[in-house]
Amino acid sequence: MSVDILQTDFDWDGQDVYVVGSGPNAEPYMISNSPILPARCLPLDYTQKPPSSPVSIACNKGILSRSVPTFWLCATPALPQLEWFRKAMVDNKVPVIARRGTLLEAYPDIPYYFNDGPSLWSDANRNAAANSIKSVTKYFGCTEGLLRGGASAVARAVQLAWFKKAKRCVLIGADMKGRVYFDGTINETKRNTMDDKGHWFELPFFNELIKWVKARGMDVVSLTPTALDVEVI
Repeated sequence: MSVDILQTDFDWDGQDVYVVGSGPNAEPYMISNSPILPARCLPLDYTQKPPSSPVSIACNKGILSRSVPTFWLCATPALPQLEWFRKAMVDNKVPVIARRGTLLEAYPDIPYYFNDGPSLWSDANRNAAANSIKSVTKYFGCTEGLLRGGASAVARAVQLAWFKKAKRCVLIGADMKGRVYFDGTINETKRNTMDDKGHWFELPFFNELIKWVKARGMDVVSLTPTALDVEVI
């Protein structure tokens, strides 16, 4: 039976948590290329429960990284329809964290789930023409018991890292612009949801979430170029 990931006793207090997205800037870190993070950053042994340190979370197609993550966070209901996803579900032994609903119905052996919504879009007043946020309510950030959508799967992993008391969240491949994945395939959902610079409409919400977690003690940086307002290290 699946367990709510926020109800587990995983405690990442004071640690770095690596979050792997699938934007084109992640390409040097992915399966088609050569080594990425030091092995010490990404644990390989799952004979016991996932280790508390170090921690890495692959988001959706980010599971195709060369190094084995601690968790695979799956946030898109359409994933079971995709060939690469079905193969990864069979071949991978990485513990999956799935959004409650479609994925759990398709794969009842998934060990962890997260509760969804309301979206980050719900509590913000957005200026669509300028792709900016006019105002944000006090409930914009992490809501107890939920990993909120409306920015990206990577943003859900950032929320999880904050809930589990990480000191810093290190992003890889969270480009937040364009329609191409690291492997050259196209993100069809982004056809009409980008501004004239190619930035995702969700970008301001992710930036606001980053401000929110930073104000509450968790830093966010990136190892790869990104449209997000974070330091690239």
